[in-house]
Amino acid sequence: MSDYEFDEGNLSEFSDEYVRNSIEEYRRTQAAGNTSDIANAFSPEFLESAARHYIQVAKFDEALEFVEALLAHRPYSADAQRLKALVLMNLERKIEALETLEKAYVLYPEDDETLFVHASILEFFGEIAAAVELYDKLLAQDQQNEEARFNKGLVLSKSGRLHDAIATFRPLFESAEYSTDAISESAICYDELKQYDLAIKLYRRCIDAEPFDWNIWFNLAVTYCHAEQFNNAIECYDFALALNEKFAPSWYNKANALCDIGRLAEAIVCYSEALRYDAGDGVVWHNLGSTYQESGEFTPAVAAFSRAIEILPQHYDSLYSRGACYDALEQYDKAIDDYDAALSIKSDEPDAWCAKGDAFYNSSMFDKALDCYRHAVELDAQNAERWFDYGSALFELDKTDEAHLAFTRVIELSPNWSEGYYALAKVMISMEILDQATALLLQAIRIEPNKFSELFSDFALIAEPSAIRAIIRKLSNFTI
Repeated sequence: MSDYEFDEGNLSEFSDEYVRNSIEEYRRTQAAGNTSDIANAFSPEFLESAARHYIQVAKFDEALEFVEALLAHRPYSADAQRLKALVLMNLERKIEALETLEKAYVLYPEDDETLFVHASILEFFGEIAAAVELYDKLLAQDQQNEEARFNKGLVLSKSGRLHDAIATFRPLFESAEYSTDAISESAICYDELKQYDLAIKLYRRCIDAEPFDWNIWFNLAVTYCHAEQFNNAIECYDFALALNEKFAPSWYNKANALCDIGRLAEAIVCYSEALRYDAGDGVVWHNLGSTYQESGEFTPAVAAFSRAIEILPQHYDSLYSRGACYDALEQYDKAIDDYDAALSIKSDEPDAWCAKGDAFYNSSMFDKALDCYRHAVELDAQNAERWFDYGSALFELDKTDEAHLAFTRVIELSPNWSEGYYALAKVMISMEILDQATALLLQAIRIEPNKFSELFSDFALIAEPSAIRAIIRKLSNFTI
């Protein structure tokens, strides 16, 4: 691993506690205005350690301050110039970063470390081809430069050139230093290419070499999920969690896999474990709510969705889903408020308009329901269910001619859906057009004979008993 990735092994000999204490002392001296004391009292080694400390915690303005102080001590240090270039990169000050690198090149022309940093900066700013060119330059100088080969593979992988990345990683499969990383990165490429068998084979090879690497178990589980081998995925997540139980994404992904195979109670436990380690993840709260909702446990679902909304107040799915739970709990006013909030985020979602319409419909506010269903039909005019809801509201408002047109449209769009025929038959019965009503009912029975009793039962509410008896007599002569 090159030093610009700043792993712990490349930090200075000073402990974190020492660096933090020294930074406090530096700040006190600075606040007192004793600039000469700063220059004399704080060594270049400390200044570098302080800069790297701030880089590690992603406080790049503070890191730049200490790098500048370091350069005041060592103006001709290529290492310090490279460090400054990387800090400027993270501050997205591209031109200054590249200008700083030029100073390092002047100090040490064609220096490998400077080329590495240069390639990293180019990659950061999306200049992939130029970054690859620099790695090729390093490899032209030394074909055995494994670090350059590995980093080139990473750049190719991140830029979507997956086959090229695999070809670049392959010579490292037998490397003493890069073997497992190169094989694992190749597996990631095969996963993205949807060649799951090859990805699984490579991950298994990594596990044979490093069976206690929880990250490999995690990635293998992800690939098993992509391949829809959920039981295998769950087993791998269990291995990852046995090695690192505090990694919340393992709990979260395991819960998702459990949901995929219908083991909802276990999924709820896993989502809860994920939240034990990362309670601020709104997406996990949302998924927990969705699982409660799917289990028919609407009250805890509302609580989970509410936490998701606290964290992600503009999360459309959580607002919509909480509204659906309130609807199921017959708390229609709250449901409508949530649907309104969801529609304020995405006003062109027909599902939300329909759901809001349903809440008004269930509250017997048919005129407001009709307005919502009209929006849904306008947004999704080829959907039979939108027209069905629209027709139902029209029928409740005694707008039978318009309801007739709406249910006719339902049948046109979905001719094998029996409920459209039953709905239009109800309109015909209310208009006392019994022959056409009977024909529609016969067609509905042909499509779904088992639904006749369920759907026909409410016809007595819209017609005189004599009319119902007449229809039943006609239907009694029909044989399926």
